[in-house]
Amino acid sequence: MYEGDLPYRDAWECKPPLIYMIGEAGLHLTGGSFWGIWLMGLISLSTAALLGYWVMKREFGPWPALFGSIIWLISLTLLEEHGNYNEQYALSLHFAALALFLLLLRSTGWRLGFALGMIFGLLSALRPNLMGVGFSIGLFTILCGLQRNRWRLGMARLAAMGTGGALIWALIYGWASYHGIWADLWDQSFGWNSRYIQVELIQRIRNFLSGIELFSKSGLFMFALVAWIAGIGTWIQHHRQGLSFNRLYALCLLDLPIQWSLACLSPYPASHYYIIWLPTMAVISAAWFGYLAQLVSMVTPTATGRSLIRVFTCALIVASCLLPLRVLSWRLQKYQPNYTHPLVSYIQSHTQPSDTVLLWGAEAHFNFLSNRRSPSQMCAQYPLFYVGYTNGDKIRTFMQELQSHQPVLIIDTFNRSQPPLDPVRRSQWSWQNSDSIMRAPPLQEMDLFFTYVTNHYERVTRIDSYDVYQLKKNQRSITLTEITGIPTPWTPAFGAMYVTEGHAAPFENHSWSKN
Repeated sequence: MYEGDLPYRDAWECKPPLIYMIGEAGLHLTGGSFWGIWLMGLISLSTAALLGYWVMKREFGPWPALFGSIIWLISLTLLEEHGNYNEQYALSLHFAALALFLLLLRSTGWRLGFALGMIFGLLSALRPNLMGVGFSIGLFTILCGLQRNRWRLGMARLAAMGTGGALIWALIYGWASYHGIWADLWDQSFGWNSRYIQVELIQRIRNFLSGIELFSKSGLFMFALVAWIAGIGTWIQHHRQGLSFNRLYALCLLDLPIQWSLACLSPYPASHYYIIWLPTMAVISAAWFGYLAQLVSMVTPTATGRSLIRVFTCALIVASCLLPLRVLSWRLQKYQPNYTHPLVSYIQSHTQPSDTVLLWGAEAHFNFLSNRRSPSQMCAQYPLFYVGYTNGDKIRTFMQELQSHQPVLIIDTFNRSQPPLDPVRRSQWSWQNSDSIMRAPPLQEMDLFFTYVTNHYERVTRIDSYDVYQLKKNQRSITLTEITGIPTPWTPAFGAMYVTEGHAAPFENHSWSKN
């Protein structure tokens, strides 16, 4: 986008557009430097920390807020390795939604509800499963309206929220339609993901257990779980006795199971998916800590009691930080920035800026770091292997793009969701045994690509476990009809394929394509 390209048209992207707009803003701030993207992440995290502390301090006091803030920030180091994740930017929006929710409770106007709706729209424009707080606030508004017999006010607030969210998507629709990419945006962001999240219940349970394991190093999950169970019991007791209950705490008690479930929709448990748990678990933990502090104050309502609260807070913070800081220290020692990766230097020294480079797998960031374009909008090719989403037309379009912008280098990054380029390894590869999101063998049309690579490229080196294939010399172009011997209606638009020394090769017969 910074150079005039567009997501969904020039690069296949499975995420809604806000993440790319944030990245473009960062690049503009720093004149194209990727440090601008890091700056946007820093701004987002700083905003989240300040808003989170304000929300928790306002409701539970300074010491519970300090505890809740530090424990979610230290837990973040267990989940985020490289930054620039959708979930990272959602943190500030999530805490902003909680702050507006507190203000909305004391207001009868429509403006705060409208602003909340805009935040929900922005969260869904990062990724739909990040707007769990929107579902929770909407549901809480309905419950409060029914309970307090103020359903008209509740409906008015819901309408304002819906209008605010609709405005965000109206702007996105206008932008995408103006550039002619709305159909592609919908297909890639929502069509793809609607199939991607169709996983069995047992896998979602495994994802949930993986999240618990990640948080076990800081103790945040256990704090939140105890606070959630205790809070549910206290809420029920207060309701029966007609007593008031902190509404932020009640909202987060409602929200936590929703956040737990929304983070577990994927076929595999990527650590950054669980970042969306942090705000709600932090608030619940702070609320539980606040009640403990009140209990101590009632037992020892003196300066000694206040000192005990401070000591207890510091002890919990130190205990929660020990293992995460150790993990962070280990990562910093082992961390090698991608921009210093030897593959980046190799690509830059063996290609010209006008050349294209295909990263076979899901490591398209090397295109950005080496300043070399991908020959295809499929910068990452795993969508071509997702049976139920891909089709022959998508694969043929991919091949047309390779023909039109023939890559000088093809680099096999050994993504286990895709067959290797090496014919021997590929014959031993099975989609059933891979870390794959596929549910069936690849389509037969993928043989076109492997024939193309075999005939045009040769393996020249391996760099840090990545096989590098370089374009052979003395190529000439022929049509797909010459390769297959079968006239195809899409050949004229598809263009020519290149075959070594003018000899066409038939489709390769791979065991994986027949399984």
